[in-house]
Amino acid sequence: MSQALNELSRSTGTLFVVAAGNSGLIPQKVVTPGSADDALTVAAVDGNGDMAEFSNRGPRVGDGAAKPDIAAPGVGIVAARAAGTAMGAPVDEYYTASDGTSMATPHVAGAAAIIAQQHPKFSGEQIKALLMDTADDLGHDLYAQGTGQVDLATATDPRIVTRGNLNFGRATYPHSPTTKKITYSNRGDRATTLHLALSAAFADGRPAASGLFTLSTDKVVVPAGGSAEVAVTLDGGVLGSDGAFGGYSGLLSARDDSGAIRLSSSVHTFVEAQKFPLTMKVVPPAGATDVRYGSATFMPVDDKIHLHPGLLDVVPGAETVTEQLFRGTYAPQITVSWRNADGEWQQAQPIAPEVPLTRATTVTLDLRKAKPLRVQYPERTETYSASASASRVSATGAWVKSTTLQADYKAGEPNWWVLPTGKISMGAFTHDFYSARTTPVVTLRATGGGAPISLSARYVTPNTSLDETQMWLRANGDPSFREAAIPVPRLPVKGHLPVKGHLPVVYAGRGSAAELADVDARGKLVLLTPSDICAGVCDFAKLRDERVAAAAAAGAVGVLVSAPDLTSLGRPSELDQCPDGPQSCPPVQTYGALPVVSVPYTEAGDLIERLTSDRSKVKIDLGGSDVPNVYVARYHDEGRIRPDDYRVEKGDLDQVDLFFHAARPGVVHQLSWMQHLRATPITSQVSMPQPSTQQRMSVFVKRQDDAISRFTASWADLGADSFLEHNRQEVNDLVLTGKDEVHYNAGPAVPGAIPQTRTESGFSVAAGPCSGCRQGDTFYPTVYLTGSGTGGRQAVMGIEDSELISNSFTEVPACGPAPSVTLPNLDFTCDVKLLNASGDEVERRTEHLPDFDYTLQ
Repeated sequence: MSQALNELSRSTGTLFVVAAGNSGLIPQKVVTPGSADDALTVAAVDGNGDMAEFSNRGPRVGDGAAKPDIAAPGVGIVAARAAGTAMGAPVDEYYTASDGTSMATPHVAGAAAIIAQQHPKFSGEQIKALLMDTADDLGHDLYAQGTGQVDLATATDPRIVTRGNLNFGRATYPHSPTTKKITYSNRGDRATTLHLALSAAFADGRPAASGLFTLSTDKVVVPAGGSAEVAVTLDGGVLGSDGAFGGYSGLLSARDDSGAIRLSSSVHTFVEAQKFPLTMKVVPPAGATDVRYGSATFMPVDDKIHLHPGLLDVVPGAETVTEQLFRGTYAPQITVSWRNADGEWQQAQPIAPEVPLTRATTVTLDLRKAKPLRVQYPERTETYSASASASRVSATGAWVKSTTLQADYKAGEPNWWVLPTGKISMGAFTHDFYSARTTPVVTLRATGGGAPISLSARYVTPNTSLDETQMWLRANGDPSFREAAIPVPRLPVKGHLPVKGHLPVVYAGRGSAAELADVDARGKLVLLTPSDICAGVCDFAKLRDERVAAAAAAGAVGVLVSAPDLTSLGRPSELDQCPDGPQSCPPVQTYGALPVVSVPYTEAGDLIERLTSDRSKVKIDLGGSDVPNVYVARYHDEGRIRPDDYRVEKGDLDQVDLFFHAARPGVVHQLSWMQHLRATPITSQVSMPQPSTQQRMSVFVKRQDDAISRFTASWADLGADSFLEHNRQEVNDLVLTGKDEVHYNAGPAVPGAIPQTRTESGFSVAAGPCSGCRQGDTFYPTVYLTGSGTGGRQAVMGIEDSELISNSFTEVPACGPAPSVTLPNLDFTCDVKLLNASGDEVERRTEHLPDFDYTLQ
């Protein structure tokens, strides 16, 4: 848009007057089209000549050019009001008052129109120069006010008019003197002597080095009816090799002897430092094939915030990437993926967090030295959820580069790798890895016809059910939700098999009706390779309604699914929108007529080969458990990524047994763990498998010093048609002792206070508003509903009409005298009475919480 504005300005001579924008005090906020060279970009001041807080500041991103150009009143401006509108503060039917740079801009546009009328032959460039040169300097920063507040009286009757552009642009290295000229034209009938002075400063406000800008003269006589030129020379060579490189801005002022004539011309340049090539070379792991590269980033991490244009050079990645960069310190990073010898996809995001660049430099990211980012435990586990994030912050905090990998339960492992780094000496660098792993809920082992084959089998989820939400709009337009659980069918485990210890298996190709008719599937497992509907993620509707349904009709007891690069079996829709209220919602979906299990394609190939040879000998031994063991861990590195084998032994673990009590069958539909460390405020919620209620699940936590574990669970009864009823939630904070228990729903919820959990050193974490707070003469009756089992917080009383904001305070819902209209199945209704010492009830007063700030101190 800025380029288009420049082209139109230069081809038509038109002047475009543009608002600077209203993002406030943050520098470098003037953006397109106000950032265009030829735009006259307007800042806002108030009636006292003070800068408006909302008015955008410069300099321009990229080259540090001075923007905005000029200022005008933009606070409390009364303007015409369009019929039926309510912008600003309406004054009456015809006018409204408002603030903004868009209210300041018409003042300047009107001034420009008057100048154009007065001087019809002036180009847009000349009008802009005249308005800027005659502006009233209010004494604010050049990047806030430009040359000052528009002064139409002076602009319409100038004795001296300037012409010329003192924007030197980018001065490239090596530097040599460059000269520009400015012309002063005298419209009067007598000669005028002008006294010239040029003041310039670096982008941080420091005065420019002596000799960077020089004038050909400090005094010039402009003859009556004539003109005089003054040369301005830029010489970046005075900065040497270690000077202050970046943007410089200033003003060339011209004053006559009486002071009646005051002219100001803006001066700008960007002096570049020396550049060197920085090469990032990636060495793929041994045996890697199909190597692919994501974007490569070269982020500056030094303190030269006025030299670098920001998060530098996000460029297409390759095995070798070279960029010409200014002398400084950088953190090159790239994303790499490849296939290993087994054809499985792998991924890494290697970074060299601190590379000094003072000459041609090559940094090698050798993935042969990378470590697998997978926690290893004493027993076999699978990834349920995981996240890995790296954050590099520059020395001043001006630049931040963060990368994140996230994974949930899939048909295979995420296969991440991490490259250890050296320790940094400037800025900050953190790496955090969160992992929740589960023991298999299903295991398959093929026997007969050769050596046993262990199959890495997985359901779509180890959870007992999948969630489904139905949504509709109430009469007032607000949404309501109804939640349901879709049971996931499971294979019979050992001891519950129709054939002692194992099941027979047959292979039926893609699972068409014709292929199933060619095999005897009754009482057997059926292996399918439906590559036509399973490319990465299966087309679930076709898998369920065609292939699995056909296998069930043929008498099969379960379906094994395999396809190249299969990541998920798919699932029913998570959200159903009901256009005409709850009565229009469709029935809750089903997962399928049979248990469905995924099997890796290479393992399925071995099994198919054996079945093709002699399928009568091949049997499948089934194992697993209804409720898995869960292992959770977090790793936090500061200043570097340490080499770690991510191996956890039994003695490194704390055990927490979670008991889910219930009088009726139900489901746990949300379960998470979070670990707070004294060493860092950074933390993240880790999802864990969700069992049925009336069960116990053991969670093993990697031990950390000075840590608090937070377990959050939501559970509900299963009602008619699989809808959830009596939905409850509870949050428990624990300092782990080696073996602990958390009992959910062990008894009725009761009002109570929540004691703050502290480690031996005194470390604690915020847990929402305190229970019963007195501040001055006011008592705030925020009382919790607590669980009878462990005393965790379930809901908060004393916050009204706040289903949304109470969770931001407490991580639990609000509890009031009326049921929730948004989530009708929430099982919390309650009320609070306050009594004084005489037993009389104290009248309650509701205090509105501001919309813009929900923080409780």
